[in-house]
Amino acid sequence: MITLTDAAAAEIRRRLDADGGPAVVRVGLKPGGCAGTKYVVEVGAPSRQDDGVAERDGLVVAWDREAALLLEGLVLDWVDALMGGGWRFANPNAGSTCGCGESFRPLLEPDSR
Repeated sequence: MITLTDAAAAEIRRRLDADGGPAVVRVGLKPGGCAGTKYVVEVGAPSRQDDGVAERDGLVVAWDREAALLLEGLVLDWVDALMGGGWRFANPNAGSTCGCGESFRPLLEPDSR
């Protein structure tokens, strides 16, 4: 399951208040970034039929089931700073992360679990 910090939940609500859309944050992965696997955070995007979902304080957190093993235990945080602010990811499944923290190399590839 993915956990939102209070700061992440507040940022999601702020974006939803500004842009509208469903009270959903969808977290996914795609190839890319310095470390090989990049996080994708979509606020206000509807969850997909095959997504895993959980609720936290009126917000729905959705994730791609294909990436579930690599997202299990992820903590999504928000840092509000003029320089270096943005989403932060604490992922117990990351063997290493890039310097900016937006991508990671898994401890184990999904096929080897």
